[in-house]
Amino acid sequence: MKRSVAGILFTLILLPVFAEAFEISSIAPSRGEPGTEITVTGGPFSRLTRVRLGEKTVPVHDVNSRILRFFLPDVQPGEYVLSLEHVGEEISLTQFIEILEPTPLIGNISPRNIDACGTAEEQSVQVDGRFFLDGASLLFDGVSVPMERVDSGQIRFFIPSTMRSGVHGIQVRNPSGKTSLPHSLWVNDIPSIDSIERGEDYVNHFEIIIHGRNFYFNSILSVTQPNSRAPESDHRSRIIYSDARGFGSNPGSVQQTSDRLVFRDCRTLIYERYPSSSQVRDLFFQVINPDGKKSEPFGISLP
Repeated sequence: MKRSVAGILFTLILLPVFAEAFEISSIAPSRGEPGTEITVTGGPFSRLTRVRLGEKTVPVHDVNSRILRFFLPDVQPGEYVLSLEHVGEEISLTQFIEILEPTPLIGNISPRNIDACGTAEEQSVQVDGRFFLDGASLLFDGVSVPMERVDSGQIRFFIPSTMRSGVHGIQVRNPSGKTSLPHSLWVNDIPSIDSIERGEDYVNHFEIIIHGRNFYFNSILSVTQPNSRAPESDHRSRIIYSDARGFGSNPGSVQQTSDRLVFRDCRTLIYERYPSSSQVRDLFFQVINPDGKKSEPFGISLP
């Protein structure tokens, strides 16, 4: 009996000696950008196993007895010593993990559709994403433009004054040359009438103030008086020219008129109307830009 008890005690004393040793078989990959998944094989691992890169503790997202996985954190590029802590025992490896400079990522552009004509505030664009490093630049159709880096996830800029209408590519480039995929920004120059109000009255004419967007100094105004008894193609139209072009009628429409259009700014036109009578008529206004782009007809009742 005494021999039996002594044998059991001897076995228990020697058991830790023969316990499976903690080891690391491989680490793959050994380098990558933030967000890269790293797989460590060896073990035995458990949910108590902790990972550190340099002085930073990194969360483990997948672990079993032989495999441990984690994602590289968003830290400064460089080489970091990998340390594993297993049940209070810290093991530092001679192998380093290199964290590379990340490729910038654009998640959203706001607004995505912007008017060619607008206030400075309205022509400000915000770019949200990740990995916008110090010294990053913003590319508008491949050309660097002035911008403000708010932080690593946000950039603001103003659309260039020389831009043309259409779709433009927006990218972020980090100092190393790594560049995000392009995102689209639409610059719109189609005229639009938002509202019309009556302005000052004079002896033989009065002003009509047209508020809208994307007006040019040489835009023209089409004034159409519908005729319910005639087909749409026969509706009476007058073309009013701006001061930059003189004034008068389109040769293909009706007789000469003294009405004229005054360009105040890209959001405001003033139509000086000389009515032939005080009778109120239903009219449709339409702004036409030099390239032929037209606003939607806007209805109003005027003398």
